[in-house]
Amino acid sequence: MPGRVNAASGAAGESSAAKRAKIAAGFCDVTHAAGKGPRFELPKLAGAAAPELGGGKRLWVNVWATWCKPCVAELPLLSRWPARLAGVRFVMLSADADADALRAFYKRRPKTPRGPRLADADAKALAAWLGKYGLAAGASLPVHFFVGADQRVRCVRAATLRSSDYPRVAAMLAP
Repeated sequence: MPGRVNAASGAAGESSAAKRAKIAAGFCDVTHAAGKGPRFELPKLAGAAAPELGGGKRLWVNVWATWCKPCVAELPLLSRWPARLAGVRFVMLSADADADALRAFYKRRPKTPRGPRLADADAKALAAWLGKYGLAAGASLPVHFFVGADQRVRCVRAATLRSSDYPRVAAMLAP
């Protein structure tokens, strides 16, 4: 993937939506203006009740898998950052087809944030679900969804997060 912009500065007095739009241009693969994106909906989940998505909270969904090296590499950030984001619900959504492999991974890495697993984690089903939000069929994991309190998608990023990305994540999830 081409390099991404790692900084964005805004003029004093600029609205948070305007700042978010500038940051999104270099951070997101798919962006939507506030209130204009599609409503976020989880796909069918395996065995678990769907996590609460509404309630006026902004939402950050990380789609990952234990076999995805970039996904595993960003886990330390995902273990720390959500607690710093007030009013944000964080959901880890596993694309692992093998429930036993996921349980074994959690056992080896007990600090990994937990979340539901996709019921249909094959590549075709995952691509169809991600395509609803504008990602191309070849998009790879991890995928991050940043959703407003109105449950409309603001930003979709198909790339690993780095420690320098925290300000951009916070901007995507700002009220």
